[in-house]
Amino acid sequence: YETGKANLVKELRFSGHAAAKVDGRVEVSTRERTARVVYEVEPGPIYRLGKITVKGQGALPAAPIAAAANLATGDRYDPKALGEAQGEVYAMGAFSAAQIHETVRPEARVVDIEIQVTPLDPNALRLSVGVMSGAIQRTSTSELRSVPQWDVHLVASYERRHLFGSLARVRIE
Repeated sequence: YETGKANLVKELRFSGHAAAKVDGRVEVSTRERTARVVYEVEPGPIYRLGKITVKGQGALPAAPIAAAANLATGDRYDPKALGEAQGEVYAMGAFSAAQIHETVRPEARVVDIEIQVTPLDPNALRLSVGVMSGAIQRTSTSELRSVPQWDVHLVASYERRHLFGSLARVRIE
């Protein structure tokens, strides 16, 4: 019953009804061995996106972050689009976290959006080591033969992010 109510709210939100409400009741008759589930649905109006802000970026510019989110004031409210926007901001590669917070304003029928980001450390040093040895299997005879060859890998990289207060970065490997 509770899952059903939550699913109804979720579907209504995907249709743009940001303030949808679902209540209900369950009537059980033990004598007749029946149950009746009643949902009372208030979809409310379709909401639009209101003010869109970026927080937590520090000295980094907010405009490219907002542009990556691809959200605009006046767009129809769509939780799916908000999830995609969050993923696009995170995919910029400059942040350790990107979250989208919603503030519903029923009087204006809008949902204000706050894009909260946490910048990565500007310096990243990575070292990795790998060792590999091999065996050869002949396809014609299925003979397996050990190969006395070893391969040792050492990879090092340095990345400097947020160059000159921008989202630019340089990587040396």
